[in-house]
Amino acid sequence: MKIEKIETYLLESPIDKPFGWSQGWAGNRTALICKITTDDGLVGWGEGGASPSQSAIHDIFAPLLIGKDPSNINALGINCFIAFTTTA
Repeated sequence: MKIEKIETYLLESPIDKPFGWSQGWAGNRTALICKITTDDGLVGWGEGGASPSQSAIHDIFAPLLIGKDPSNINALGINCFIAFTTTA
């Protein structure tokens, strides 16, 4: 079994009453959904982040993960961590 495809879906919904917090103002809610599909049809879903996370998934993580065995979680996680923390 190998990872065949990684897709992301950025969801966004306006907030009726924008609010402020320590990081600025929020006028909408966003969530990033990630779908990972294997060559035998197994699908996994994840959620979190927003558009910067979407870019990291496509530009940094996907090239490392496509073609790899998804059951090797520790090695994949370490490789993604190293790639993310050393990317300029």
